[in-house]
Amino acid sequence: MTGLGQRDRELIAAATDAIKRRYRNDWQEVGAALRTRDGRIYTGVNLDAYLGRMAVCAEAVALGRAVTDVGETGIETIVAVRHPDPDGADQAIVVVSPCGGRGNHRLAAEQVQPGAHAVRTPR
Repeated sequence: MTGLGQRDRELIAAATDAIKRRYRNDWQEVGAALRTRDGRIYTGVNLDAYLGRMAVCAEAVALGRAVTDVGETGIETIVAVRHPDPDGADQAIVVVSPCGGRGNHRLAAEQVQPGAHAVRTPR
């Protein structure tokens, strides 16, 4: 991805590593990583369920890990990546808009830390 700084690429790599390690088709398909203002990186993967609309987004898991581990230190940047369908022709893991494009977790990150940045796909 062009136009991204080294710190953004490091965050994308952390999210990619998380979903590569924990990918399960139709269960965990999205990985996320966030960097706190003090430089720590926290990752998470989505938790899907087949009980109505019950699911927890990867961004929320990463945010919860950060808050649980160190409390509210401030969020600098958050990113989400999606693992491809195992039967798809393109097997690239790609950056996706936070929380399926709705931006809910970008907004949640901004509530915890105003000015938090989300790495997003180019328009």
